[in-house]
Amino acid sequence: MEQIYIDKGNNTKLAKFLEQICNRNLLYNYIGAMDMAIESALNLVSSDATLTFSHHKDGVCFNLTAQSPVFHSLSNIDSDITHSEYLFLIKHLTDKINISEDGKTMELFFSIDGIETELVMHRKEKFKAYSFRKVAVVQ
Repeated sequence: MEQIYIDKGNNTKLAKFLEQICNRNLLYNYIGAMDMAIESALNLVSSDATLTFSHHKDGVCFNLTAQSPVFHSLSNIDSDITHSEYLFLIKHLTDKINISEDGKTMELFFSIDGIETELVMHRKEKFKAYSFRKVAVVQ
């Protein structure tokens, strides 16, 4: 298990940490999805946090632990309007999410058995539709 401490607002450590993990574990194809999902989760945290990396049965897991139970209200991930953009990214870039330790920890699971073409196309369509809605709202 690998771990870093991330100061609030200082995501430069995250980029270096992810790069090292992806290099050691040959996860180059996943770094973009992992980075965006973890950065989105960090945006939900209003304090410093600890990020750990570990392998699990079907892939890898990143545990983001905050000092307070900031993830507690996110148990029903689809219902939080306040953080909807971050939640959308987290939900659609990860394969599974668990909230534990009374809301202090968010576990982000990524399957690494290989991304199926169908899954990639589904994700692309979701992001394309989301981006189109976002541009339409801004204009």
